[in-house]
Amino acid sequence: MTTDKLSKLYEEAETFSKYNREVPEDLILEINKTKAQQQLLSDITPLMPKIIPNAEHLDNIVISCEYVGTELKRIGITSKTDLLDEFDVVNTKSPLTGSSDEQPEYNRLPSIGFSIQFGDGKIVAERTAQRTMIEALRYMGLERASRYPVTFKGYPFIGKRQRSSEEPNKWQRNVDGWWVYINISNEKKIEHLKGVAKMLNIPMEIVANNNVSTDEEDETNHIHKRAKFSLNGGPALCKNKSVLNVLRQFITEMPNAKYSEICEYFPRDIQGGYGVFETISQIAERKAKGQDAEKRYFIEPDKILTSGDGIKFAVSTQWGDNFERFQKHIAKELGWKLEEV
Repeated sequence: MTTDKLSKLYEEAETFSKYNREVPEDLILEINKTKAQQQLLSDITPLMPKIIPNAEHLDNIVISCEYVGTELKRIGITSKTDLLDEFDVVNTKSPLTGSSDEQPEYNRLPSIGFSIQFGDGKIVAERTAQRTMIEALRYMGLERASRYPVTFKGYPFIGKRQRSSEEPNKWQRNVDGWWVYINISNEKKIEHLKGVAKMLNIPMEIVANNNVSTDEEDETNHIHKRAKFSLNGGPALCKNKSVLNVLRQFITEMPNAKYSEICEYFPRDIQGGYGVFETISQIAERKAKGQDAEKRYFIEPDKILTSGDGIKFAVSTQWGDNFERFQKHIAKELGWKLEEV
């Protein structure tokens, strides 16, 4: 399955990054190729029942298309379904169950949710990325946000036109009389939320959160308020900003500490694959190779830190299950308390 293959490729790439080694070019190309294949299948899958609406006389078939570059060369059909086992990428469509409010599900890549903090202190952190996006748009004002000049297959990000009257509608969600386009990746959700906020001149910050579910609408487990933590009785902050605050305090108390010494105090494995922090130059190198490393760290100018020997570095934003390990580490090594409030 695509998810398994891509997950293994990412794990392989993370191994190189973990030990501060360059990810091989052929591995980067394979990741990009697999992502492109998955996107193509995601686009095709919902169309197949319409293209072949009645397959009752075509038991157990496999349809295959051969492209050379952008040119279609051959189309074939066979009853040998075991051929799918040889395919690099396969999507499995699940049958619809339950009420009409449920959506068809396809095997998709695991994705990272996010939360939003507006300049006025308002925090939006719902159980799913989709709901977080919708509530953020509501807060900014759907009517004003509808002026955002981006369309998907001719339909606006927020508008009055409905793409499909079929139920369930997997493309859009009706929100207070406005149709919000939801069938986009989390990266696109973040990109367009930032675009709307910029258009409306609304300051906000989006933080990736590994603990937020992105694929299921769990009405009973909405998260309306993130846990906050205080360093030695100081201001209450969310997990990743608490880690940033610890590093800032460390540098304040040890301004002459070299980068290598800071690394000794905060080993990479406390966080995991991304490390507690990374140098700006290393993040830039990864970005140049097509990785999204810049989205995993606090790289805003006012959040970048500098060691005593002049090396600029950024703290990781990715703190889920590893946060408790970080708490225990600074308590043991520095005698500092980072406690939930």
